Parts: sequence; structure tokens; C-alpha cells
Amino acid sequence: AAEPFSKQWLSTHGRLTSSAAKRALGEEFETMGEFAAWACYSTSLTTVDHVGESTATTIRNLRPTLVRWFGGEEYIPRYDDDQETLVTDDTDEDDGNEEAAEDDPSITASG
Repeated sequence: AAEPFSKQWLSTHGRLTSSAAKRALGEEFETMGEFAAWACYSTSLTTVDHVGESTATTIRNLRPTLVRWFGGEEYIPRYDDDQETLVTDDTDEDDGNEEAAEDDPSITASG
């Protein structure tokens, strides 16, 4: 995972021909592990400069190749892109916030 990022690897395995995209990816990722984590687990790949929908699809299709290249999915680092999901769990945390507002004398009801 610590092997340096390789634009040549992208050309050979991914048939990625966009030199602008390869250059942008080279600037974005230092290691193949960082690239693989992003390529396999990122919510959106088009957040990197010069990576449009067709390039994103090409990169997404590299997932099985990356898994084989790393020797298994468990060897690809996890990636957290800080994207929030649209589905949220209904927890009691919201109730705690409402109770805190009720106890705060600086908050007054208007109407």
C-alpha cells in the first residue's frame, strides 16, 4: 500500500488515456494504497480535477484489478471521504438537544 502512485500502472491496467486526469491523480495521491482506497470506496470520484464521469467509470472498473493487485480487499486501506449519508439513524441524541434547549434560559419561545 505504501508503493508510490504510478501513472504508468493506470495506463497499463486501467487503459486510462487522459494525461490531465493522470497528472491530477498523481498530484492527489502519493501512494497506490491511497489511490486504491479512493478508487474503491469514495462516494464520488469526480471531486478530483480532470476526472469526469467517463474517467470515473474507468477508475471504478479498476476495483477488481486493484483487489487482485493488492492481494485481497483486506489489504486496501479504508477511505473516508467525509460524505454524509442521506439515511440517518433515529437516535435519542435529538431528544437530548431539545431538553438542553428547554433548560437554557437564554432561549425563549417567540410567538
